[in-house]
Amino acid sequence: MERIKSLYLHVPFCTWLCKYCDFNAYAVLEGLIPAYVQALGREIEVQAAELPIGPLDTVFIGGGTPSLLSVEQVKSLMDRVRDVGLADGAEVTLEANPSNVTGEKVEAWLSAGVTRLSIGIQSLQPGALRFLERLHSGEEALDAVRLARTGGFTNVSADLLYGVPGVDLPGWMETLHAVVAKGVQHLSAYELTVESGTRLGQEVRTQLVTMPEADAQLEQYWAAVDRLDPAGFMHYEISHLARPGSASRHNPSACKSLP
Repeated sequence: MERIKSLYLHVPFCTWLCKYCDFNAYAVLEGLIPAYVQALGREIEVQAAELPIGPLDTVFIGGGTPSLLSVEQVKSLMDRVRDVGLADGAEVTLEANPSNVTGEKVEAWLSAGVTRLSIGIQSLQPGALRFLERLHSGEEALDAVRLARTGGFTNVSADLLYGVPGVDLPGWMETLHAVVAKGVQHLSAYELTVESGTRLGQEVRTQLVTMPEADAQLEQYWAAVDRLDPAGFMHYEISHLARPGSASRHNPSACKSLP
């Protein structure tokens, strides 16, 4: 059996569950985090004993909101990962909400072995952030990127959403320009999709919310691609763009398109 070289760790806890989210995530259950982290560490040990895991080339800690974990809890998980084995130069990504990014946490994440920070900015537009039920402001989002960069992360990724009701093309481009100007190395531009089981899905079904037309969404998508190409970003997967050497290695199918 071929050795497993990539590991995904899911942290399903959030302070608030945004109305568009269809991921396995739970709000207001932070009290369960210590037991969950302990169980997840044990699961890593069990699977490593049964499967040919490691040395690992990539680790992705996603959610939910992994940045809700304390620095000690992140370190505990990374200790279990090291027990499995990390390859030299392994890519270790942690997803973070802007409101959780502090100088202390940035230092601790780097010390624990995280090499890549993926920040869920989504938008800088105040109206869009309210619509999406995000708990951070645009200023906090940009400050999170600044803290990550000045704190030592050389690969910072930003998640953005296009096709948000109420955000026109100039507003979308304003967000894009501001985030790029902060020095991120990677951008994920996702279409705001309506999942049937979400509160957004219910709002669309009851006509409380009207989503932008497909042509308007495509216009925002291609405007982002056209803007980022001269800025040195390579469009290597449908939603992902990166500066040279900063493409995410965790998704092998996406990286197959790299030259």
